[in-house]
Amino acid sequence: MTQHTNQTHETARQRTAVTLRRALGTAAVALAGLLALPQAAEAQTRGPRGDGDRTEQRVAHLDEALDLSDAQATQLRTLFEAQKAGRPERGERDSADREATRAQREARRAEMDRQIGAVLTPAQLERYQALRASREGRRGDGRRGDGRRNGNR
Repeated sequence: MTQHTNQTHETARQRTAVTLRRALGTAAVALAGLLALPQAAEAQTRGPRGDGDRTEQRVAHLDEALDLSDAQATQLRTLFEAQKAGRPERGERDSADREATRAQREARRAEMDRQIGAVLTPAQLERYQALRASREGRRGDGRRGDGRRNGNR
């Protein structure tokens, strides 16, 4: 009878161990889900492109560098929002013809620079162009500082 009781206790311990492992596994999955929620919420506020407050960041950066008036900041914000709305979504881009895509991107950038220039005073435009040249010089061959191409993650 003692042997039967020992086997029963051993079986009960094994069942308890299995139950504990399942509970710990469930708790781990639930914790991982909870930890992912803030990132998912942030991604939703940024939108599908991850733009977030990029427009505000751009305006704030230019305001700091160029000492924009309130009217200029508003005009630039409007330009940047229009630019964002007019850009093709990542899935819509045709990667087959990279040269045509690059030419379109450069044409959009040149047009945006022209529109920004129309908002700025001559002194601000000169500082803006120097800022752009400095930024382009840091980019070098179109690669980021870590060796990856711009835009790739």
